[in-house]
Amino acid sequence: YMCTRIGEPAHSGLIIYDVEHSFLGRHLWDIPVVKIDATVARNNIASSLVYSLAVFLMKLSVLLLQKQLFGVNRIFRYLIYFGIAFQAVWAIVSVAVYSVAAAECTGIEALSRTFCPNLWKFVIVQGVINLATDIYILVLPVGIVLKLQLTRARRIGILAIFLTGSL
Repeated sequence: YMCTRIGEPAHSGLIIYDVEHSFLGRHLWDIPVVKIDATVARNNIASSLVYSLAVFLMKLSVLLLQKQLFGVNRIFRYLIYFGIAFQAVWAIVSVAVYSVAAAECTGIEALSRTFCPNLWKFVIVQGVINLATDIYILVLPVGIVLKLQLTRARRIGILAIFLTGSL
């Protein structure tokens, strides 16, 4: 939980800075080409890098909470460990890609590199993987909650509480 309290404000701060000092929020056609410089590109990439770390920390906190609540089930614990390991590897990959992008994808010469113009493909893959891991984290406790020795109404209530994370 405390990790999330660090990552999300850092990402929000970068976004606010970008809105005030660059052209975030404006349509690309409304921005004069001479105004787009290496600083704008670096700020955008830095925001993406911090976003990757913030998402990892948020998902880590939810997975650790689920482990604390339902960790008595051995299979569930292994599924939690798998989720944590996958998220950690994905965060390392994302940070590596955005670190390379920060070093290589600034300035007009970045257009001649094959990596930089194709960075949007990684962003799409990142979105798909984030969606898949969100679903994984939401569905994970459903089986255990359904097996609880409670009335049907209480089990549905507990599931509703867990599934509010999908909102």
